[in-house]
Amino acid sequence: MQEGYYWIQYNGGQQIAYYVPEVINDLDTGKTVIGAWYVTRGDDLCNNGEVEVISGPLEAPGDLPRTFDSVEEATQQCDFLRLHVERAAELCNDARRELERAELDLEALVEQYNEQAKIAGVKAIELNVAK
Repeated sequence: MQEGYYWIQYNGGQQIAYYVPEVINDLDTGKTVIGAWYVTRGDDLCNNGEVEVISGPLEAPGDLPRTFDSVEEATQQCDFLRLHVERAAELCNDARRELERAELDLEALVEQYNEQAKIAGVKAIELNVAK
């Protein structure tokens, strides 16, 4: 696999990561593997088979041609970029929904704790969630 940016799936999530074909020691297994994934969220990953490549390598914005040979080529490039922008927006919306669900879960847990604290005579806690 060549060095570059890829859409990957790992541990149930999807993100863009930068792949470098270098020798890495897998800290979990102690084995030596070829390839490292530098990710935007979480710890960087070694290429030990746990990462699924969804698409790529992606063309870096600095490498985009300044002119196109045809309207069709320009249209294809626009469609390609539009698809990735739409996918990024979907991921942001998914993350926003997950955060809202987590906030609701946290509010419910705090409410349960405070009910138990009242029964036990323990000081209740306040939840300050920025909206």
